[in-house]
Amino acid sequence: MADMIAHINSGGVKGLEALGILPDTHKMRVDARIAAVKSAFEIFYELPGQVSNGREEGIIGFNYVMVEHVLCKIAHLKLLQ
Repeated sequence: MADMIAHINSGGVKGLEALGILPDTHKMRVDARIAAVKSAFEIFYELPGQVSNGREEGIIGFNYVMVEHVLCKIAHLKLLQ
């Protein structure tokens, strides 16, 4: 999923940047951007597990696609500020 987010270089990347988890990647080479996005995505993906349990994650449909969707929404919220 992180590879896809890095290659698309749109809402998911902007969401991670808005949260301050990912530095500005615009001037990075693709391989460096992919590595940075993977690291940042893993950090963000693990956050809900620290405050919830597997049952709650199952109820909300927590998975990689859902997390990428949330990152896009965060990017949109940042634009509205």
